[in-house]
Amino acid sequence: HSNSNNFQLDQLYFRMRKQPTPESRAGWGATVVLGTSADTQISLDDNTGDQPFLFEAYAAYLADIGSGVKVVAGRYATPVGAESFLVDESWQITRGLLWTLQPVSHTGAFTSGGLGEGISWQIGAANSDGNTMSDSDSEPTFVGSLGYQMDTVGLKLNGVYGGDANDLLGAATTFGLVGTCNPPAVPCTQPT
Repeated sequence: HSNSNNFQLDQLYFRMRKQPTPESRAGWGATVVLGTSADTQISLDDNTGDQPFLFEAYAAYLADIGSGVKVVAGRYATPVGAESFLVDESWQITRGLLWTLQPVSHTGAFTSGGLGEGISWQIGAANSDGNTMSDSDSEPTFVGSLGYQMDTVGLKLNGVYGGDANDLLGAATTFGLVGTCNPPAVPCTQPT
């Protein structure tokens, strides 16, 4: 907690989604977050809990290619890291020491899908490797993910490269490996 010896609201979020399906191929999603965790994404100077943070706002389409390829454009949750910004979707009780090294959201577009039984992929581009909606440099940032999920265990390799993360240490610190999951209650991938 950033404000010691007092009561504070850590996170309250409102989420609306319509997932694309083969019967209804268009979809969308929006998530607005309030509380101290939202304030820290906006500014480290203001921890009043009253500034809304736009975590997601995207449009999606499910193309009829193979088993389905989803195209998403707008502001979307990052596939990078083992922990989610939404506290009820993290697999751990508290955030780890590496939490500050991973991005929260990206503004751009991605495509995702599956390759056979249990294999998932995602590739996209974004304005920045961080959480800003603006383009802080003139180069694109690439976001990707490759995963494999069995009945009780899953592995996922995530990465962000390019733009303002293209130095050697920047690329090394933004890659992560996700470990176990317990389907169907806890998916191995963050919802997008």
